[in-house]
Amino acid sequence: MLASSGGDGSIKCWDVSGSSSQQPAFIQNTPHASPLTPLPSLPLLQTLYGHQNWVRFLAYSPDGKLLASCSQDGTVKLWHEQTATCLETLRVQRPYEKADITGVIGLTAAQKETLKLLGAIEQPAHEPTSLGTNALQR
Repeated sequence: MLASSGGDGSIKCWDVSGSSSQQPAFIQNTPHASPLTPLPSLPLLQTLYGHQNWVRFLAYSPDGKLLASCSQDGTVKLWHEQTATCLETLRVQRPYEKADITGVIGLTAAQKETLKLLGAIEQPAHEPTSLGTNALQR
């Protein structure tokens, strides 16, 4: 089994059963490399999706059944590769994790978006409700 990753957040799993090595293999792109290109001699088994940014590191479990992926989105995901299932997502605690910025004034839209990337949350604004026909009238 060969796992490769790239800047689109996906992980590609290739069949290397025709090769001489039985150990899992890796190809790691760098940020300066071109996007992943298909390996013409190896069949693509599946593509794993779930990361929101560059997948930088991959590691197989000793038995080759689980794959760990580490991304610049701040997550490490544990995959059951044969079923393409993400078993667990671990996230690094971000500096503003769960800080509620709803209704905060004095911040630009860009500053709010940056805070959200760092873990802050903002509740959607509630639209004022119109009075129905059963409302009191003067």
